[in-house]
Amino acid sequence: MRATTLPPQRRPPPRSGCWPPLVLGGATTAQANAASDCPALPRRSDPVTLNPADFSANINNPQWPMTVGSRWVYRVTVMADGSTKRQVITVTRETKLIAEGVRARVARDVVRDHGAPVEITRDWYAQDRQGNAWYFGEHTTAYNKHGKPTDNGTRQAGTAADDRGPTA
Repeated sequence: MRATTLPPQRRPPPRSGCWPPLVLGGATTAQANAASDCPALPRRSDPVTLNPADFSANINNPQWPMTVGSRWVYRVTVMADGSTKRQVITVTRETKLIAEGVRARVARDVVRDHGAPVEITRDWYAQDRQGNAWYFGEHTTAYNKHGKPTDNGTRQAGTAADDRGPTA
């Protein structure tokens, strides 16, 4: 089960040039300004070369500011059986060195059913100089109905296990 709902979107006021989209899953959460001075973002399998100096673990994207300590709580409905779970996403102080040396912020994503963990995920995000928030992967541990953990694996940008690079 991986039902994730993004925090409510806040549209920034119009400004000249581009306003930074949130880059997740190959699609932006908002349409970027179509002006010719806006650089095109990579899509799906487009090759990506990253310069760590162009990224920061401090994320102030206006559509999803991820300041340390930020927390979002959701009720997740499992469509297959109609049950509900509680999901809490918390931005931690922790960072992780990822991809080609990019320092990413760690967000802890916990899904619980009646207080017992169902899934605990560590997601990795960074922001580029243009203000785009990049998702660099995750490590997920799932728990069965008896509480036994199972490593659901890692999807990490820039590794042999996932050589597609960051999702943009």
